[in-house]
Amino acid sequence: MKPVYKRMLKGMQKKRRRKKGEPWFLYIIECSGGSFYTGVTKNIGRRLQEHNAGKASKYTRLRLPVRLRYTEECAGRAEALVRECEVKALSRAKKEELVLSVREALTEVFADNPAGATNVNVNEKRIPWILCLVLCVLVFACNGGVDVVEEEAGDTGDAGAEDGGYDYDYGDDGGPGDDGGTEPDEGLGDDLGLLVPPGTCACGSNGVGLGALECKGRICFRPGLHRLYKDRQTFEVDLIESVELGPEAVAAEPTSSGVFTVSPPPQPDGDYSFVFQQEFTAQGTPFAFSLKVTFPCENSEPTVGVTTLNDEGLCDRLFWTSATWGDTPIYLGPCQYSLYYCGIIRFQLEGGDVLKVETCHYCPRDYECKASMAGMRRAEFTSGQDSRYQGDYFGLVHSMRHHDWGSDSLARFDQAVGSVQAVYIGTNQYPDHFNYAQATYLDGSLDVLETCGVTGVEYLSEW
Repeated sequence: MKPVYKRMLKGMQKKRRRKKGEPWFLYIIECSGGSFYTGVTKNIGRRLQEHNAGKASKYTRLRLPVRLRYTEECAGRAEALVRECEVKALSRAKKEELVLSVREALTEVFADNPAGATNVNVNEKRIPWILCLVLCVLVFACNGGVDVVEEEAGDTGDAGAEDGGYDYDYGDDGGPGDDGGTEPDEGLGDDLGLLVPPGTCACGSNGVGLGALECKGRICFRPGLHRLYKDRQTFEVDLIESVELGPEAVAAEPTSSGVFTVSPPPQPDGDYSFVFQQEFTAQGTPFAFSLKVTFPCENSEPTVGVTTLNDEGLCDRLFWTSATWGDTPIYLGPCQYSLYYCGIIRFQLEGGDVLKVETCHYCPRDYECKASMAGMRRAEFTSGQDSRYQGDYFGLVHSMRHHDWGSDSLARFDQAVGSVQAVYIGTNQYPDHFNYAQATYLDGSLDVLETCGVTGVEYLSEW
């Protein structure tokens, strides 16, 4: 067993021996999208209020409101954590069975919960607790030491970085990242953290059609937990892993170090805001990138100690980004379209050619949909017996005409069909909106070859 897991077991066993008379609760809540979230707490009512106020968890904050579906009273925190490991290891179907199994035995409705919940005692016969502790370690190991989906309840204490993990809620809550200590760990201490999961990248462009293709960009962030110092005005962080620009995905070279600045300096009961900036150059043209990370505070303390830079945060503008290549701003969003609405469109063109595209868009909360982010996942062009497929980000453009409520799609293929290597279809402007009237064929240099009419538009349910 790895030393970090041995320390984790030791800490949990130590906590098991303390405060046995203080009850803890395991709980399951249902988010607005139907997903389940499992956690532990000492106060169900308070914790539910924190979730619905968006203060308890980044995961639930994006899926409000939440409803309490299930609780269990445990003899102490260690018992609650053991039970939590059991429940987290269950499949979705088994969790639903657990919720349904106690619905008829409903005996108490929490005042803060319109859906109600049931308390059951965990002292019934179960797997021996030492085996459950081993199960908890295995679950933690499989998750890579970081539970990025289900965060834990938070009180006050350490950041849990000593055992290779950390506490999302900046508290000694006994979660997978908590080492069982009561003092600040060496990992973050009293500072804050920015977690970057592997594969996190921001993509974007500006304009429509060829203009958007020419200024496409992809910025990928270096994975890991980056320390943000509360007591330093500026400090360097190696945050950017790579920058690719233009239709050929040219790698940009850094011309400065990446620097975080506290801006503005934190005020009593104000927020901690960190602004990251770094400069690059690509094809002789400067490229500048900045990122703003904000930690909300209550009673002069951050409500979270670690915030996660991921697709959800980039979608809902939890992290403000700014990128400029020369004089052209690039508007960024997540490169993955898992949170976007995607649709497949088949265009029948004059002469019998066919262009099929899967386009995607996302409307951030609190923004009008005409300010949505958009992209294309894939495209296929068929002319006679020849067919070409494109799934590379830098060969595809789909942009919403934000103020005209139309859209533009351009697919550039690696090999030409005859002399045609790219096809562009745009919609008319207001008031026709989505009237796909014309397609434009382009050669390998993206020069116009000819135009043809769109004779049919079909919306498909599958590719």
